[in-house]
Amino acid sequence: MGHPGIMPDLLPRQKVPPCSHTHSQARPLTLPGSGGLADQGRPAWPAVLGFFYSRAGGTPDTTGRVEIAELRRALDDVFDQAVVYHAYTNYMRDYEVIVYVTADPRTGIQPAYLRYLFKYCVQVEASTALSPDTWRKSLDERLTDPEIGPDLDGYVWAVRWQPLYPGAQLIVESRRAQEWAEQVGIDFHEVRIQMNGHNLNLIFSELEVSQLALGYAPYLVAEDR
Repeated sequence: MGHPGIMPDLLPRQKVPPCSHTHSQARPLTLPGSGGLADQGRPAWPAVLGFFYSRAGGTPDTTGRVEIAELRRALDDVFDQAVVYHAYTNYMRDYEVIVYVTADPRTGIQPAYLRYLFKYCVQVEASTALSPDTWRKSLDERLTDPEIGPDLDGYVWAVRWQPLYPGAQLIVESRRAQEWAEQVGIDFHEVRIQMNGHNLNLIFSELEVSQLALGYAPYLVAEDR
């Protein structure tokens, strides 16, 4: 499995891939309402960064309420990009998914780390995307070592990223989201995120996308914690 153009030092070299998906080149990001990067001639990430999906009756949004179609596009924009981290935030209310995004080098667009913040996240289900057979072949502790792991058979856990493939999908008319909306009194939505290492199901109310600066640390161990 190859991912040209995405973090060469972190490329997964697992010899038991959990999916058969392969790539000939990195996929350019397609912007909402555009025909793709090749005919735009401008950086893509700023258009994505302004995205903020606000629940009805929530805090004011400078652009107004965004349609469900825009929420879908925000999810599609990171299809097959590299997820490097996901967890609840340190203040425990929201769930963040950090994605390393790249485009075709011919566009001149620089790679960036995007933070997809699922706000008012009331439920998260995380599970493995690997088959029992892959797990059986990947129990060697050395597969967590970035220096030794790539030379072994099995899933190399130490690569520290996973492609967002098959991708993120909005669950239309989610019964679970509707139940939370009825009980809490605000809109909720359900999104399924499928990767080649983990699968996530999130129930949340808002989505905010921002770019992260180098050095961002979701949690630091301190004496008073």
